[in-house]
Amino acid sequence: MRREACWRQYAPQNMGNRSHAAQRYAYCTSTSRMRGFTSRPRILQLEMSMRASPHAWEPLHLCDANAVYSLAGSVHTELPERIEVFADRILLFQEGCRKILRSGRLAGYGIAHPGVLDSPPPLDSILGAIPECPDCLHLHDAVVMPELRGHGAGPAYIEEMVAVAHAHRLTMLTLVSVYGTNRLWTRCGFTIRNTPALAVKLAAYGPTACYMVRSL
Repeated sequence: MRREACWRQYAPQNMGNRSHAAQRYAYCTSTSRMRGFTSRPRILQLEMSMRASPHAWEPLHLCDANAVYSLAGSVHTELPERIEVFADRILLFQEGCRKILRSGRLAGYGIAHPGVLDSPPPLDSILGAIPECPDCLHLHDAVVMPELRGHGAGPAYIEEMVAVAHAHRLTMLTLVSVYGTNRLWTRCGFTIRNTPALAVKLAAYGPTACYMVRSL
């Protein structure tokens, strides 16, 4: 509630009819006051602890949404999502959002948020709020540039999300695997979960989509 009040107090009033997430994203890119909106002691501690390695995961901020959108667009050419979708996730649950920088530029990102088992959000959808009774941490998306793959970045992000899930008493990690990446996720401890209802929900993600779960 304090974050929402902060945004409403300082946001310009001439943002037209853009969606709520789009308005907040636009505000962040136009003023440095948003630093107080997104930072918390836990996030600051993570930033300090992750600077030792040049390719370590560090907190992802709302003002990174444009870079995330660009990188996602270069990878997910068949499954595009609006920039507001990424801004929405970062605003709702920054603890699940990470990035890797290389020479000052975004080279990878991971986005996760609390969710409900067997209820993956529709593709390109705005959540607007965390579910009232979440039971899992849903990995919305994770991308690492090709030159950084094979060096443990993906598994490292997963283990960080395991710690986040434990901190919030969530007993599972979930994700939607696409492009045949289920073998990669299997090596990270995930298993495929099939139900008739899930098949309907995954249709928009394409023919290779499968829902995967890792119990904690």
